[in-house]
Amino acid sequence: MIMIGVVVTSLIVNVHLHAVINQLNAVNNQLNNEISGLQTQIQDLQQILGLQYIEFQTIEKGYTSGHKNSTYYVIENESAWAVVWNQHQSDSATPQPPLEIDFSKTIIIAVFMGEFPTRGNYEIEIKEVIDTPQCAIVKVEKMHPFNSGGWPATSQPYHMIKMRKVDKEITVETVEKKQVSMSQLHLINYESTVYPVWLGIDYVTVKGTIFNSGNDSIQNIFLHIRIYDGKGSLLETKEISLGTIAGKSYKNFDADIEAEGANSVTLCLGIIHLD
Repeated sequence: MIMIGVVVTSLIVNVHLHAVINQLNAVNNQLNNEISGLQTQIQDLQQILGLQYIEFQTIEKGYTSGHKNSTYYVIENESAWAVVWNQHQSDSATPQPPLEIDFSKTIIIAVFMGEFPTRGNYEIEIKEVIDTPQCAIVKVEKMHPFNSGGWPATSQPYHMIKMRKVDKEITVETVEKKQVSMSQLHLINYESTVYPVWLGIDYVTVKGTIFNSGNDSIQNIFLHIRIYDGKGSLLETKEISLGTIAGKSYKNFDADIEAEGANSVTLCLGIIHLD
């Protein structure tokens, strides 16, 4: 009787596990269908507006560069690439040769933020490249800290990408963002969950509440999310727009983010600097 009881219990557990797995697969399929539907809607809207996103690959992104001033370059030939790269490597103890690029098919966009007295809290990133009928628009985001805190070492944030060659004007549009004081805005009751690849897709869920302890409303708030892999290396950054939070009030957030290879996330708040 004891052996029969064990077998029956094992069967019940297996049946329950299969039911859970089937439910998870159903949820995953539903999510995939919803994502596919959203992608189709976005593509339809892009066609109506005559917009297409140009894929690009990062060559380098970091905080140490020989370029001390805020500037950007659209690089279309080897000689120009050598000049920009050699200046970039001029402060390196072990300078490396530039990446070989086929400029008959490819161009490079390089953006430099300038020099700052601290490291780790200033950042520049090319977020997307939009192909319009008139021009290609490179969207750049600059992140400034709330205060001068950070590692006591100078930094020169930069981002360099390569993308397919386009026979039209290339313009760069920059958005300045600034982190806000935690004495004004507070992340409370927040959590993040990393869903593993066996569910069919890597993604993280972040949710929580923000409290504005000040008396005045704060506009243009965003949540800055850093996603890391299992080795602690930064995979990518994401932002969630939170709009305006009135004084002495709360606002909830809840978002799912695709992130292949994700292992952990960190969150911080900021505001879009419109000056």
